[in-house]
Amino acid sequence: KRKVRQSTQSVLTVRVPKTCVGAVIGRGGEHIKQIQSDTNTKIQFDDQNGGSGDNGVQESRVLVIRGSPESTIKAETMINEIIRHQSLVTTKTFNVETTSVGAIIGRNGQTIRGLCDKSGAKIKVDPKSKKTNAIMTSVTIIGTDEQIQEAVLLINREITQNDKFLHNRHQNSAQKQIPNYKVLAIEGEAKDGSLDLDNYYAKLEPINEYQLVQVFVSSVKSPDQFYVQIAGLGAQELDHFMEESTDFYENDDNRISFKPLSVKVGDIVAVPYAG
Repeated sequence: KRKVRQSTQSVLTVRVPKTCVGAVIGRGGEHIKQIQSDTNTKIQFDDQNGGSGDNGVQESRVLVIRGSPESTIKAETMINEIIRHQSLVTTKTFNVETTSVGAIIGRNGQTIRGLCDKSGAKIKVDPKSKKTNAIMTSVTIIGTDEQIQEAVLLINREITQNDKFLHNRHQNSAQKQIPNYKVLAIEGEAKDGSLDLDNYYAKLEPINEYQLVQVFVSSVKSPDQFYVQIAGLGAQELDHFMEESTDFYENDDNRISFKPLSVKVGDIVAVPYAG
């Protein structure tokens, strides 16, 4: 540092290594703004006087601090602490499966920005892998050992959650596929003269809004008006219902007890059928 003037207002200069400039400034200038607010000083880079370096290559920039003697010293201490902390910064590079890159980056980069904010590290994903369709993609993390360790933990957590999501989606997709159903035709007669009908029906499952319903198109009147019959599992349920209804209404007492007094459009009624 170099002390320039000391009176009611003090001016201090700090040489900031080029590799530490970004950390001192902070994202959107948040670090410098915070230091200025905490110390009641005014801080800015003085690029006119230039930094230090050889062969015209600037290795440092001059940071000027203005304020009271106590506040400038406090600001200088805070800036030097950032510089000291940055000297501990290292780089770690490792590979992840390219299929996991989307989970790390997130929509419009939201996830990776969140990972950087939470860990304090800088995370970079190699963009070349997507262009070359590589199986693995390199991820580079820049920060202190603690920041890198936290970033790796957060990245692994995102990958694990993504793998679980894909696994569950695959299972749900498999469940939505139409299975092979057992044929309802009964071949031959039971040896003991009786039949256990439950063994001839596939397991009946309720259909939710996300499942597919297999149908048979029996007639088409126009593109927006056609007639279908339930097929697959729905047909089995309908056949089972018809079997039970037939057995129930073959009983005279049941027909008398449940005889409708009136019917309207939309009602389901049982009527005799002669084939």
